[in-house]
Amino acid sequence: MIAIIGAKAREDKAWEIYFESASTLNDAIDDLNAKRAWYVQEKARRDEENQILDEVINMFIERVTSLDAGMRRKVDDNTVDLGRRTDSAYSRDSGKLASNVASESSF
Repeated sequence: MIAIIGAKAREDKAWEIYFESASTLNDAIDDLNAKRAWYVQEKARRDEENQILDEVINMFIERVTSLDAGMRRKVDDNTVDLGRRTDSAYSRDSGKLASNVASESSF
């Protein structure tokens, strides 16, 4: 009789451990799924940001290339005195950087 009572106690303890383990496993799976969903969302956001950054970088490269070509034409033009043009342009252009860049990039 004592052996049966001891075996029943061990069985009850085994079932308790099983249910605790199953609960822990389910909690871990839920946590994993939540982290996976967050990761997928963040990856999509970062991919979108990277795409926008690539577009901005390409626009910057295009602008610099066009400015570089315009400056090279001006430097190669021997009839223009760049030093004198720079001094007079400073006072005229001071504080108007954005509009001046836009107008000069069309050359």
